[in-house]
Amino acid sequence: MRYHGISTNDYLSTPGDRDAHVLVWISCRNRTTGDVEPVGFWTGNQTRAFTIDGVDRTYFGGGAILDVPQITRAAGLDVRSHSISLSRSHQAVTEMLDVRNPRHAKFEMHRALFNTQTGALITQ
Repeated sequence: MRYHGISTNDYLSTPGDRDAHVLVWISCRNRTTGDVEPVGFWTGNQTRAFTIDGVDRTYFGGGAILDVPQITRAAGLDVRSHSISLSRSHQAVTEMLDVRNPRHAKFEMHRALFNTQTGALITQ
């Protein structure tokens, strides 16, 4: 069994429905200045802040992410490619593509688990 941390393991070991969302963080370069200007998207319904590695980040929701395929992983050093689909009609996605260059950007993907009864964040 894979260890995810105490709160995640406790949540996943109990029977019942799960509410999991995907968070993506893309560290794009500004097309004009060349400065790195990261932007975050998630599969939730609204814009929300999450704390990742002790840093508060804002993630845009509400349809910004259209599709996230099944994530595959394996032991070893093989590089795996994954593609997500973003909505060009979403204002934050449009701004990212117009102002920033996502080509060769550092890309992080995280998972957020929520309690289905209370809607509270379990872990990310």
